[in-house]
Order: sequence, then structure tokens, then C-alpha cells
Amino acid sequence: DLAVDLYDLAREKLKKAGFHRYEISNFCKKDAVCGYNYSVWQYGEYLGLGLGASSFLRNGKGGVRRKNADDLSFYLATHGVGGVTSEEITELEAMKEFIMLGLRLEEGLNTEDFYAIFGVDFMSLYGEKVKKLGKMLLFSDKNVAIAPEYFYVSNSIIEELIY
Repeated sequence: DLAVDLYDLAREKLKKAGFHRYEISNFCKKDAVCGYNYSVWQYGEYLGLGLGASSFLRNGKGGVRRKNADDLSFYLATHGVGGVTSEEITELEAMKEFIMLGLRLEEGLNTEDFYAIFGVDFMSLYGEKVKKLGKMLLFSDKNVAIAPEYFYVSNSIIEELIY
């Protein structure tokens, strides 16, 4: 598949140039991880300012996501305060987002953080599905990650796990 070949070529060139992959589609030099993106992937809160920007605040085990208008004329006419949409994120949706975002990281999702946020053990909820995925997932003392050779099918793995 051409897309896989091009991705592999880019990954190898970046590796030779001193970059490492820390997320499925993000690479950086040592200790230069994008803090904003990394926070998003770890289900952190974030504030988006400006045209089309999104924000997320945790609220209990769920949260609230807000998005600014993305039409420039409208945004300017309302001085940046009109057209903001807001979406409540339920606990179940939050769990699914935590898993989806965490599994995009090369290190995977942190099961201790999952417990700290949701008050339930990750494996008690998802253990059976994790077993079915077998060698596609890697485990450390507190992390569950997609094995690098399966990053190409990460969306399918994540979908299998959360639905």
C-alpha cells in the first residue's frame, strides 16, 4: 500500500535525523514533545482561543467541550464571542475518549490515570476485549499500548476495544 510505504519512508528519514515518534503521527527531537498535544492525548484539560478553537474542561468523570465559531466574518462581527457551541461529555464518552487518545501515544494509555479519573480498574472493564486483541497490545506495569507494528490498523484496534 502506497500510504504505508510513504509513512515508513518518512518515519525512517525522521529517525535518521534524530526525531522519535511519540504519537502515531507526531515526531520530535529529544525532550521537545508538544505540551499542548501531549496534554490532549492524556485526556488533560485545554483552552483554545481564536477562530475555530476548541476547549475541554473535565467535570467530574465527564466533561464539557466548547468550540468557537469557524466562520471568520461571523467571528469578527461578534468580537469572538458569538457562535460558541458546547457539548457535554458523559462518563462513558469520556472513557472512550481517554482510551482512543491514550492509545495514539507510543507509550499507550496509563491505567493508573484511568482509575484516578473514573474510579474503576481499566482491565475490569476492558479485560476480555484486551485478551481478544492479543499481541496487538503491549503491557507494562501501568500502561497498555498498541504494538508499533500494528499502528497502521490502530483505528480498528481502538474501535474493537471501545465498542
